Amino acid sequence: MAAMNEQTGQGRFILVLGGARSGKSTFAQKLAQSQNLDVTYVACALPIDKEMERRIAKHKESRPIGWTTVEAPYSADTAVISACKKEQFVLWDCVTVFLSNILLDYCDKGLGDDEAEASILSRVTHMLCKLEDCPGTLVAVSNEVGLGVVPGQPLGRSFRDIAGRVNQILAQRADKVFFIIAGIPVEIKERGYGIQDFGNKI
Repeated sequence: MAAMNEQTGQGRFILVLGGARSGKSTFAQKLAQSQNLDVTYVACALPIDKEMERRIAKHKESRPIGWTTVEAPYSADTAVISACKKEQFVLWDCVTVFLSNILLDYCDKGLGDDEAEASILSRVTHMLCKLEDCPGTLVAVSNEVGLGVVPGQPLGRSFRDIAGRVNQILAQRADKVFFIIAGIPVEIKERGYGIQDFGNKI
């Protein structure tokens, strides 16, 4: 299979980073469409208001009809593990929305910043360990949130720090990392594979 690691027989892990409206989701979907594999889309957004409902609806409309969608706002890590047990393409969009959901949930439960961060990093590390023997190929989309103004509130700063640390962990384990700037993909990490592996649709 084109998306499988030929050296190990395991699926690949690709991380797609970028800012808001950088084109990272569009690029990740093109990656998925370039493969001759079934696709499972792991979605994390919550319809907390009308504006978010419209955003979610627009995202759904952009996906091909044959894709399977798994709604996992608080359990994307376990949903990704489950989906990657099959030889298919798994698109997780996006990591930072998932982190925001669980960080707010932890705050509601009274966890402190250090406890919340430790739990989140543990969950992400556990997920990556579980994926090592899985045949599915994972593309995770995540926001690079550390390039703008420092958030004015403590919770915002905690979220920025946690997201940055999670992105570092993901990037270290990824076979490929792309950074999307104004819709242009820049490959910033490559481990033995060329971009041609992903077909001519990129």
